[in-house]
Amino acid sequence: MYRRNLLFNRIPWIVLCVSLSLSLFATYMTQRQVNVTTQLRFDREAEKLRNTILYQMDSYISLLRGGVGLFDASDSVTRKEWKRYVQSLDLKNLYPGVQGFGFSLHLPARSLEKHEREIHEEGFLDYRVHPRTLREEYTSIIYLEPFDWRNQRAFGYDMFSEPRRQQAMKRARDTGQPSASTKVVLLQETERDPQPGFLVYLPVYNKDLPLNTPEERQAALFGYVYSPFRMNDLMTGINLSVFSGVRYQIYDGTFVSESSRLFSSSIDTAPSPPQWSKQFTLNIAGIPWTLLTESSADFEQESDSWSALIVFLSGLTESVLLFLISLTLIAKHKSALLHTQQLSERLELQQKLGDMTNVAPIALLSVDAHGNIDMFNREACQLFGYDSESLRGVPLAKVIPCEASADPTPSHPSAHKDADQVQSAPYCLTQQGNKIAVDIAIADTVTISGHYRLLAVKDITSRKQQEEILRKKSKELEQFVYAVSHDLKSPLVSLRGFTAQLEKRESLQNDEKASHYVKRINANLQMMDVLIKDLLDLSRVTNKALEYERIDLNLLLITISDQLHGLIQQANATINIQPELPFVHGQTSMISQLFTNLLSNAIKYRAPGRPPCIEVGLKVANHRVGVFYVKDNGIGIKEQYHSRVFDIFERIEVENNEGTGVGLSICKTVVERHGGHIWLQSTYNEGTAFYFELPLQHSLSGSTT
Repeated sequence: MYRRNLLFNRIPWIVLCVSLSLSLFATYMTQRQVNVTTQLRFDREAEKLRNTILYQMDSYISLLRGGVGLFDASDSVTRKEWKRYVQSLDLKNLYPGVQGFGFSLHLPARSLEKHEREIHEEGFLDYRVHPRTLREEYTSIIYLEPFDWRNQRAFGYDMFSEPRRQQAMKRARDTGQPSASTKVVLLQETERDPQPGFLVYLPVYNKDLPLNTPEERQAALFGYVYSPFRMNDLMTGINLSVFSGVRYQIYDGTFVSESSRLFSSSIDTAPSPPQWSKQFTLNIAGIPWTLLTESSADFEQESDSWSALIVFLSGLTESVLLFLISLTLIAKHKSALLHTQQLSERLELQQKLGDMTNVAPIALLSVDAHGNIDMFNREACQLFGYDSESLRGVPLAKVIPCEASADPTPSHPSAHKDADQVQSAPYCLTQQGNKIAVDIAIADTVTISGHYRLLAVKDITSRKQQEEILRKKSKELEQFVYAVSHDLKSPLVSLRGFTAQLEKRESLQNDEKASHYVKRINANLQMMDVLIKDLLDLSRVTNKALEYERIDLNLLLITISDQLHGLIQQANATINIQPELPFVHGQTSMISQLFTNLLSNAIKYRAPGRPPCIEVGLKVANHRVGVFYVKDNGIGIKEQYHSRVFDIFERIEVENNEGTGVGLSICKTVVERHGGHIWLQSTYNEGTAFYFELPLQHSLSGSTT
């Protein structure tokens, strides 16, 4: 029986394999012929691309001959004549991609200063041949049109000082033919949109001198007509977009490498190797370029053989039909077995979920559309004082008489909630009528069976008791801090009076050692007074009840700057506040103390010899929270203190540190009481930036200050 079933199961696959084999063979033969045809078509496209680039480059290089002709036909070519000539060429429309059309004058070293004086007399007082290194001969770009901001960067540049340009200029000088440079970075380039470049030179010789040998041409050299080319602009100007089926890269020289690449028609790397490619060597004014052409994804998609596809689909359709007919009975049998297995797994999963809910330490229950409890775990029975039979069907309002017992039926299916709601209910009622304080998590959802509500109920009686104890202890601590501070201030006042009397004594004024001790006592009294004040501030921000308000940070920071005016003026500090800061939602006095502490610290811990420069602004924000910052250029904080600066009484080891180590602890407490987080980024001797989160109030727009 087993062997017969096995053979029966294999028959559809045998039929499918035989028919698919025949279909694949026919498809292969058809596709092979298509590939040969497509290869020929790609070769034609690549050849056309190569010829187009050569033709366009020849036409661009021929422009240089016109510039040489202008010099040959005139005794002298003025700047105005050169500009008029270049304008007549209409480079932008007729020769797009040409960065400029210029003339570089050949200068012996002895005539360099005279040449610069002549250019100064034309009105270019800042003109200077550069770079200025000692050598026997120089060149200088004196004409370059259009004379825009990019080309003005090259005015007066000695291209003979750069090896790649010099090599091309010497070749042009000695041969009398157009000569291109290898890949260079043009002077016209900036940090924005940098492009590889090259230049093409054509020499201009003095008239009526022999030019038969390289030596005679060197002696007769007058200058160079040249054009700089930015490769991306050049290729865009040539407009090779018609060759959309061919991706191509151009490389300087005969080696293909990333460093020698001049241009790529595709920014993104192809996801897979091209199906067709062809490589050419182009001679551009005496310099070899390598043109690497590859088939694009669009070209390869167009080359797909519909005939091969039709052959394959026809065979596939016949194979599949035969296979499906023979497979139908087997599939039905397997489907029945699978359904049985899934049902068994589902029952097992339900059993596991039931066991999990029974061991959960909180009460779990579900409520049907009528508001009655229909499912629950063991903890729910214990919390409400019901047994497992009597709790089923009990109205939720009977055990939880609060908002959670409202009608769970949504008004629309879209009322389904993805996230739980958490409510603090005053209490729940047991079957015996006892009240128990609880927290409740609620989720309303919709299934095929209808709407229902899930609840997780936690007994928080113990937590409430602990909170009450903590509240009493905090109140006692606050009263203790106030009492201790008051008791400490009285002896401080007395001690200040005694030291003041001592300072008036003539015997003390003549005793340097005693005078020094009195000053140390006064300094310690002042430090103790500041410490008491900081401890009171820390106690207030720690224990004071938050009364949230709508705070205009722009006005608040201006007020704080006015309060710190004396300190700012004394330190020659500058505070830059970002305009249009958003409104925040918080306690005004605490937020004010937060910014006051950070700004005064930024001024206090300034770097020697460097006026404080402080920035206040918003780094990033969402619909609920904004991340604000206070940056300075002060002494900075060493890395070993980064994790400890917010600890109370933690003082950084810096010169003349008079702080108490409480200020940043107050800042941390204020931010955390508003539900945020504070951190810092600092580099020693460079400055510090404090970042902190505050709740925003987006319902009202900020004011302009």
